[in-house]
Amino acid sequence: YGVRSRYLRRNYGIGLEDYERLIEKQNHRCAICKTTEAGGKYNKRFFIDQDSSGTVRGLLCKSCKDVLGEVGDNIHTLQNMIQYIHKKKTS
Repeated sequence: YGVRSRYLRRNYGIGLEDYERLIEKQNHRCAICKTTEAGGKYNKRFFIDQDSSGTVRGLLCKSCKDVLGEVGDNIHTLQNMIQYIHKKKTS
């Protein structure tokens, strides 16, 4: 309890109680895809997501955290990804 709480405070500016409130508020689900599986080989907890200013936005599964990390929160790229997925096959 103490080690995790110190880690959260040092790296994200929140305490363990704050993390627990976030996960309750999200119904123990990823804030984006709503899965109940956190994912990750060694991590059974959801990942803390921060905006560019360091403010905690929510808790994400590994897949959603990875996607946001890859696109760098670039809304244009995310919109292009959505359009790409919705495109009908032309072959």
